[in-house]
Parts: sequence; structure tokens; C-alpha cells
Amino acid sequence: MLDLLAMGSNPNRGLKIGDISKFLGITRPTTHRILTTLIERGFAQRVEKSGRYMIGEQISLLALSRERKLPILQLAETHLQEISRIVDDTVFFSIRSGRDVVTIARMIGNFPIQVLSIDVGDRRPLGAITAGVAMLSRLSDAEAAGIVANDEARLAKFQYTVPDVLNFVRETRARGFAYRQKGVIPGTKAIAVTVGRPGDPVMGAVTVSGMAKRMTESRVNEIIGAVSSECEAMATKLRQKLTADGLMTP
Repeated sequence: MLDLLAMGSNPNRGLKIGDISKFLGITRPTTHRILTTLIERGFAQRVEKSGRYMIGEQISLLALSRERKLPILQLAETHLQEISRIVDDTVFFSIRSGRDVVTIARMIGNFPIQVLSIDVGDRRPLGAITAGVAMLSRLSDAEAAGIVANDEARLAKFQYTVPDVLNFVRETRARGFAYRQKGVIPGTKAIAVTVGRPGDPVMGAVTVSGMAKRMTESRVNEIIGAVSSECEAMATKLRQKLTADGLMTP
């Protein structure tokens, strides 16, 4: 099915569920169940306006991580190190996996007190951490609301409600970055910026976490400037790689 979706993944087209069902020789309900699972994992996506289905962004990220290709972290590492050097606080790099966000890198700054709230490999609902909310803000209202609503029970375990998360998503979209004034650990704050140009899939998010006392308004602005600059450079590199591999149109 993924090969079929890839063939039909022209940005202006995609495939109808009936066409997929007919081509594969399986029933429409079975096709729908498979597509739903693929969408949850980020391997497929549904185009809202047309209702057609296309290959998902997670396929591109997996392609970048194949052993024979340049791993996504190898492309991002220099930029993450530069952010860590500038801000002196802990820097995280996360990617989306279906309705989850997975932390795949953590850089330690030079400030004596570091916020190590999340470990590499940790997986949480998109609405539960700052990086995930930043990613949700890049989706349409309907798509973000659907994801958050489906995760209501999971979010409750982190003491978040659906209205709270959706309000945070709207604030993030208006602000241009996610800013959580109460981090995962009490007495900390977190800022997250997405990696990916407008109109492109979100390739990840960079989060800076630090002690609340250090996160003054002026310092937050400095951090945002540094992180945004490196995220733009990172997005350009990733886009060039995906385009060269035929996984993204120029």
C-alpha cells in the first residue's frame, strides 16, 4: 500500500480510497482500517480538501535515517551544537511519529544547572510537551483538534485537558513558537521552534529548556532568535537532502 501511495503522492493529487481498495483487491473497510493505522504512525496522510490519501512525512524521516543515507541527526547535529553553545541550556531535538513526539537528541549546555526532563528515546503525546505543541500549531485547526481529542485519556495522565492543549496550540500559532512557562520539571520553562519551511512538512522541533529564573523576557527573545536562525538553516539542509533523494518536490 505504501508503494501505491508513493506513486500517487503528487501534491495536487493523491489517491481515493476506492481506487486503493480496487487496486489492492481488498474491501473498502479493510483499506480504511489499514490507512487509519498508517496515518496514526505518520506513514500516510489524508488531504483535507480532496479526501485523498498520500504518503506521510514519517517515510521521509525514515529514509533519512537509513544506514546507507545521511542520518537526520547528522544533518542537524551542527545546528543543535551551535544552539547549545549560544544558550548554555539543554537543547532537545524531536520528531513526530503519528500522534506522538519522540526525542532523538539532547545536547547539554555549559550552565551549571541543566534541565534533563526528557531522555533520548522518550515518546509522549503531541499535546504533552512543548515540541509537540509546536508541531500541532503547524497543522490545521481540524487536524490538531482531532489528534488532541483522540489523546484525551493519555493527556490526562500528564494533567492536561483538551481545551488547555488547544488553547496552547492557538497561542503558539499566533506567537510563532511554543513557550511553556511551566516546564515538565517545576521551576523550569521551555521554548520550542519547528523545523520546516511554511508549506513543507514539519521535519522536527528544537526545544530549549532552562531554569525559570534564567528565562527572562529579554533572554527568551535572544533564545528565539538563535533557535529560529539555526532551525531555518537546518530545514534548508533537510529539504535539499529530501529533494535530492526524490522524496520532496523542489
